[in-house]
Amino acid sequence: MDIYSSRTHTFWLPDAYYNALEMSAAMLKAPTLAFLLVIYAESGHHATAAFRDTRTTDVIDSNGQRTHKLWHPDPDNPALGYPSSIGLCQITPGRARAMGMSEPHRLALLEMVEMAQLPLVVRAYLATGYLEPYRSAGHLYLATYAPALLPVAGDPFHRVYARDIVESAFRWSAPLDLDDPAAYIEVGELTEWLARRGNEPEYEAHKERLDSVTARS
Repeated sequence: MDIYSSRTHTFWLPDAYYNALEMSAAMLKAPTLAFLLVIYAESGHHATAAFRDTRTTDVIDSNGQRTHKLWHPDPDNPALGYPSSIGLCQITPGRARAMGMSEPHRLALLEMVEMAQLPLVVRAYLATGYLEPYRSAGHLYLATYAPALLPVAGDPFHRVYARDIVESAFRWSAPLDLDDPAAYIEVGELTEWLARRGNEPEYEAHKERLDSVTARS
């Protein structure tokens, strides 16, 4: 996707979204561009983004034929896997519980626009209990997947092991083999991986909007 096409994906977001995003980053003591990048890596800044559980098991149907069945289908659409993480910052059931949010309330995020979700994004980060400044995009990214490491993950050389990851969606995002207990990635390497995502045209379009909007405010 080229930068011109990517810009069209930001037109439906109001200027107020980027102003609110800047204020949200300040509330979390996070660098604004790191916050912009992490939300982009999580959802592309789409409020309806959902990571669905597509794991299946083999079953024998009534005709004696072997078929595949989803482990955890979506009750509203059994052909799809259950939305295990959703929204701008991919809130999981566990993260929602830490926020004091019920599962129906979590699923209702999919009906909310981006501006309405941002306060809940801030609430999700605050629910980790970490109130010190975030040092990098990699540090901020771990609030979703390894919140217990936040007090030490400001160090770019700190190693994040597979056993530290509490959300399985990390398997499909960052470059770390969760099946290898000895595997690790340094926080700085995670930041570099995110920086490469920042070279994608759609992220560049969001950054262009942020720069333009905040320069006027």
